[in-house]
Amino acid sequence: MNTIFPIRNRNITFVYDERLKTVVKCQSTNLHISGRSEPKTSYLRFSEVKYKVFRILLNLEKEELFYPWLTHQVFFAIHSPFVPINPFTDGRALKSGYRYNINIKLEEDHLLPHPYQTNCTDYEAMWKRNNKTGPRSQQTCRDICRKNISKECYGCEKFMTMLEDSEKLCSPLEGWELSPPIKCKKKFMKRLRNMMKCIDDCKEEC
Repeated sequence: MNTIFPIRNRNITFVYDERLKTVVKCQSTNLHISGRSEPKTSYLRFSEVKYKVFRILLNLEKEELFYPWLTHQVFFAIHSPFVPINPFTDGRALKSGYRYNINIKLEEDHLLPHPYQTNCTDYEAMWKRNNKTGPRSQQTCRDICRKNISKECYGCEKFMTMLEDSEKLCSPLEGWELSPPIKCKKKFMKRLRNMMKCIDDCKEEC
């Protein structure tokens, strides 16, 4: 299978760039951080020596640069469709004019839930029991904990790994530090403790 990056089926998310102090756009395919949809799967015949699963052609225009004085830079990452990532920390920087061949090695870790020592959470089973709602990974679970305090105190979303709706974003001009607004200062420490407990309860995926 030889595929160009699908324009119609791509997902648009947003990530905060600490270096530029701004929000940048990410393009993904087969991303299912939230929602009820199932990931797209393909049957692979590993008996074939050379098998192309995916092909992406990138042609960046100068007009796409938010800061024209900077050079083009693309970050690329392959990850679980259920796990949000930050491409600046979890991805690889690609150089313009190069062709990259990426070999994928699949591995599985089989963990067991409580009372076993690994004490993992089967997020997929929990997602199905909850009528296909809720987190489908540990990272999404943690992000939901952060989103709750963000919406309560700021009325928008911040401290998230990936944001799916740009209209709900907190403006970078408002500051991304953990300084609560006046309406949240009274019970902010209690909210913060609740958030940390919520994050601690997000166990590793089974």
